[in-house]
Amino acid sequence: ESVRGIADEILISDEGSCDGTVELAKDYGAVVYDDCDTHLGRRKGRLLGKSTSPWVFILDSDERVSKELAKEILLLKKSKQLPYHGYRLPYQNHVFGSPVFYGGEAYGKVRLFCKKYGKISQNPIHEEIYVQGKIGSCTGKILHHSYRNPWQLFVKFTKYAWIASKTIMSKEKEKSLDSHFRGNDNLLKKLILYGPHMFWSRFVKDQGYKDGFLGFVLALAFGYMEALQYWIYAGILYGKDIAILLCLATFHLVVLYGTPFINWPEMLVYPWFVLRQGMKMYTETIISYPPGSILAMGALFEVFGYTLSSYRFIAYLFILLIDAILYIIARKITGKRSMGAAAVLLFTLCTVFFEGNTVWFETIMTPLYLVSFYSMFRFLDTKKSKYLYHAVVLSSLSFLVKQTGVLSFGAILGVLLLTIRRNTIIRTVRYMAASFGVFLTFPFITFLYFVLTQRGREFFYWVFGMVLQFGKAGNQYALWPSRADIFYASPLLWMFFLTLLVTILLWKKYRWVRLLLLFTLVSIVGAFPRFGFHRLVPGFAFLCLGVLCGYDSFKKRYGLVVLSAVSMLLGLFVLLTPKYLHRSISLPQFFTLKEYELARFIDVHTKGEPFAIFGDYDYLYFLLNKRPYVLPWAQLFPAPASTPGLQAKLIASLKSQNVRYVFVVPYHPDQIFFSGVRPEELLGYVEKEYSVGGYLPLKGTLYVKK
Repeated sequence: ESVRGIADEILISDEGSCDGTVELAKDYGAVVYDDCDTHLGRRKGRLLGKSTSPWVFILDSDERVSKELAKEILLLKKSKQLPYHGYRLPYQNHVFGSPVFYGGEAYGKVRLFCKKYGKISQNPIHEEIYVQGKIGSCTGKILHHSYRNPWQLFVKFTKYAWIASKTIMSKEKEKSLDSHFRGNDNLLKKLILYGPHMFWSRFVKDQGYKDGFLGFVLALAFGYMEALQYWIYAGILYGKDIAILLCLATFHLVVLYGTPFINWPEMLVYPWFVLRQGMKMYTETIISYPPGSILAMGALFEVFGYTLSSYRFIAYLFILLIDAILYIIARKITGKRSMGAAAVLLFTLCTVFFEGNTVWFETIMTPLYLVSFYSMFRFLDTKKSKYLYHAVVLSSLSFLVKQTGVLSFGAILGVLLLTIRRNTIIRTVRYMAASFGVFLTFPFITFLYFVLTQRGREFFYWVFGMVLQFGKAGNQYALWPSRADIFYASPLLWMFFLTLLVTILLWKKYRWVRLLLLFTLVSIVGAFPRFGFHRLVPGFAFLCLGVLCGYDSFKKRYGLVVLSAVSMLLGLFVLLTPKYLHRSISLPQFFTLKEYELARFIDVHTKGEPFAIFGDYDYLYFLLNKRPYVLPWAQLFPAPASTPGLQAKLIASLKSQNVRYVFVVPYHPDQIFFSGVRPEELLGYVEKEYSVGGYLPLKGTLYVKK
């Protein structure tokens, strides 16, 4: 209708429509050609060849010619000689029937051109018209009704994303998939950043917000399309790898669900205190760790809810993330999917046998350690400093999860020293100096935040000074592996021996083996002085890499020996399976039925009045959904209990809150709280001002204010 008065002939390319379009077009005098090719560039090119007019005006089915533009075209037709070979026409886009003016929607395209000088590009969508010669412009607009309703918008952008992903794939088809996997690191950046960047660019940079809600919807749709095309591309490119990872993840989940899950209270209670109860870290909640893990877990709990089922779900998210990263790194180093899968399967065995079915600070640190390791691997391979600084940033973030994260930075510095050459001394010194600056950035910003919130001294003491306190505590805090633990850890010791052997044999051939050894060592050292198998999760990951990379490197030359070494490792796991089944019964469990019964006991006896819990089961505040009345809340481990002034603060809070009930639950008999430590000042006040009102169902004493 909009072109009938300006066109001498109307040609339409129809893709097999059955809604009366063909009949309606013929009523307007149009010539309709059937063409089911989904490639719009080719279709329009064929249609251009059928035109008999010297000038061509291309219009899509969702576009209309405004009255102003129609008048301009008629004036051009009356001109005997035109100064241009083509004209760029401005677009007026509409979203759900309303015009939009910002967010990149104010653009123009060449749509009117001389057939002799014009050529249509072969793009499958959003084809361009190239004109030889000068190009003019018109002021009248093409009315573009591309987005009629939300569902049509979603379907259209999804279709465009599929087409765009195939275009990307066709441009890269000369490269092998393996070369992509080993070198296409930019794809990860595109998967994560391109979608949000497109939204920001359209909604903020191009002022799409001025179009209000419609501008937001359109920016979100473009961000969705931009991200989806690269996710589809990644799916096509790495389809086999994704399928393998899904199978490995399914197997790991089945195994984890069939083994005991350790729900450490700290990982749930700390975030609950800080984010839900509004208790300030280091002043109202005594935490001897940096804030990174508390905030990370808290963010996830805020999304999934503060429940025990969410706790387990979040733990498995971290474990599966480690699986994925481990697979990718092993795949990239060896170039083989089988080695990536084997690394994950071996890690699955380790998590099941050695208390890895949980989330602890080391579990959160492991992805940071692994990606930091791979960044250093890329640095050694490419000599690009950006990979070094990526590794240092991740090391700094791991330090904000737990103090032992500084060891990963030590591994990075160690690699720089081990790879130094006489002609690279100055460059290495510069790298090390810059690395120190990058590493200290995030801790300094964190410290500055607590200084500005009047908690700088407390933050520094509990995060850094407490490490010295633990050192003074000596055997009170330190927990070294027993002989039984060492025997039980024989598969890990064998894996460490194999990793060490690989490092020695490949020391001169591959520099990354030094990196692997250093990260393995710091991951193991980080589990001390308070040893626990669940603190060895980063070590599991690097030991798996060491064993599998060694297997891949030596199987051709020493096939029988290597196969025997790996078979011995698997044999150790098989032999220790009965011992594991026996140990699994004694693994620590929290939030069990007995804790719920104890919570009901406390709720019944306190009758809504203020109470305090000192010692074991101090995490029952979560089950009772009660903010502690007595602050600061602190686990009475040796160092916190012996910190000068802490017990006095607890006594002062007991007085100010007029606490009527006190539940004293020592970790050990004879009122001993932990490894020989008894908080004399606090318990002395309780025994003086309170009388024994009964005993708890499990252990501990109920005191009632006199």
